Amino acid sequence: MLPISFGISMAELSTEEFMSRFGRPLLWTMLSKNPSVDIISLARSELILRHEINVPFNLLTPAAKTAVLDLRLKFKYEPARRAARIRDSAMVESHMRFVQSIPESRDYMRSSYPSEPILAEAAAQQMNADDTKLKHIHLLPTPAYDRAAETKRQRLYGEGADVEFIQKLFWQGWADDILGSKSSSKGGDEKTFSEAFKGAYARFTHFARMAGNLGSTSEAACRAFIRGMAIICRAGQVDVDLILPVLLPGEGGVRESNMTGILIQVKSRASADMMVKYNIDEKNVSFLSGHGVRHPALKDVRTSAYSRLESNTVPLKHPRIPQYSIFAFGCSSQIYKVFEVENQDSFASVLGSRDYSNEYPRQDPEVLEQVGKGKPYFAGGKPSWGWLESEMLRLCPPQPAPSVVVTGRMEDDD
Repeated sequence: MLPISFGISMAELSTEEFMSRFGRPLLWTMLSKNPSVDIISLARSELILRHEINVPFNLLTPAAKTAVLDLRLKFKYEPARRAARIRDSAMVESHMRFVQSIPESRDYMRSSYPSEPILAEAAAQQMNADDTKLKHIHLLPTPAYDRAAETKRQRLYGEGADVEFIQKLFWQGWADDILGSKSSSKGGDEKTFSEAFKGAYARFTHFARMAGNLGSTSEAACRAFIRGMAIICRAGQVDVDLILPVLLPGEGGVRESNMTGILIQVKSRASADMMVKYNIDEKNVSFLSGHGVRHPALKDVRTSAYSRLESNTVPLKHPRIPQYSIFAFGCSSQIYKVFEVENQDSFASVLGSRDYSNEYPRQDPEVLEQVGKGKPYFAGGKPSWGWLESEMLRLCPPQPAPSVVVTGRMEDDD
């Protein structure tokens, strides 16, 4: 049982018995008493509050849909909004949501779905219970992971996904470019992405939020891999927003020396014609891929204001795993395979930028020019500056940038 020692094998992680160790006693006590019980089906039934679990996702109640999604993706709710409080209460009452605290005023409660791998597995199976699948979700890695796991014809989503994950996330042409790309690290070896990660497994059936700086370390990735969760880094974390834990093949099973990760940074472009160039700097996130150990020398993370991490390093005994950089510009089915063409507008509405011009229902240039004359913002061109004799009048409005995937290191122009 608990505690768990590092070095556990992938096969041991990918069992209902192991996943049920984390979380409330209801499920693991039943399984320990009767190993033949279908614990996943029970969890699905409790989660959606239905005896019949093999139903299309769109036939679930709004609270049940939210519960399934929230358990995997970790939404944030604003307790000051009445609709949020009502939905929150419904999920606590009927959909296994956990109450964390209630303030003295009793005006609202703080609740969440904590990291429970067995419930996350149940939610993953519920999301993919029918042929239509769930398409309208705001985190791209989740459906890509699910489809990669399904390709291997596994019984549980918690058994992980190999490099097939990249092929399910990006369209084939971009995926081929990524798999054939070389390391962007200075002095990196000549292995391609697919060669370097041959035999590696990603494993995340749900997301969990990290409160401190340790979320971007290889030790945190190792712990997250064991629980089958991806990491949402704390707000303000340098360079990285999400980390998908990846286990490299090697002796010793699941341990820090065998861990790496897919580090994701999500940014909006400053303007439509500008490809903002970002590199994730390993020194800033204290994430080490490969053999040896390097930890940040943190000051008191409970009270210190945020600043760039200053790391002390232990010399490596082996070459570190190289870094492979992927820059995906755009938000459409031209880039992401998980976008269905008929649903790309729904994805774009969630993932795209929010401003007057993007949200205006009519997108023809003449209409947008009239919108610009209302001065919702000031940009180059006549709509903003027609009242002034200025060189800025000759500036053309920015044109939409192409959707493209670039591999390798991109250097800032600043």
